[in-house]
Amino acid sequence: MKVQLFIVFGLMGLAVNLQAQLCAVCNQQIGINVYLVEDKVTNEQKRVCDQCILLSSSCYLCGLPVKNNMTRLGDGRSLCARDAKEVVLAEDEARQNCADARNELDRLFSRFTTFPNTNASVAIVDRTQPCLRRKRIGQGACG
Repeated sequence: MKVQLFIVFGLMGLAVNLQAQLCAVCNQQIGINVYLVEDKVTNEQKRVCDQCILLSSSCYLCGLPVKNNMTRLGDGRSLCARDAKEVVLAEDEARQNCADARNELDRLFSRFTTFPNTNASVAIVDRTQPCLRRKRIGQGACG
C-alpha cells in the first residue's frame, strides 16, 4: 500500500513538473529541448522552446526572443510587450517626467539650495545616442 501511494504521488509530481514547463515566449508546452535564457531585466533564467529560440528578433531590454505583441522602434530595435509598457516612448511624457523630477528636487532641497533654470539644459535622448557619441570620440562602445 505504501509503495503504491509513493508511486502515485511521484507520478503526480512528475505530471505537475511537466505541466509547468511552458515556454516564456509563446506560453506553449515545451517539448524535449529546453533552452534557458537569462532575462536581463529580472536576472532570472527563463525556459524557452526550440521554436522560439530560433526567432530572429529579441527584446532590446531583456534579451528574450520576441514572437507576439512586439513594439518596433524607429532604429530597428524591438521590445517585448512587458518591457514596452515600462519604457517612455513619447517625447511629451519624457518632458513631463523631467519637469516632475526637477520639481521634486526643488521641493526636497528648498531649505538648502535652489536650482537655476537658465544655465542648465536638459536633453532627451534614447539609450543608444550616448553610446554612439562615445564611439565617435574614440572611447569605445557602451556595455
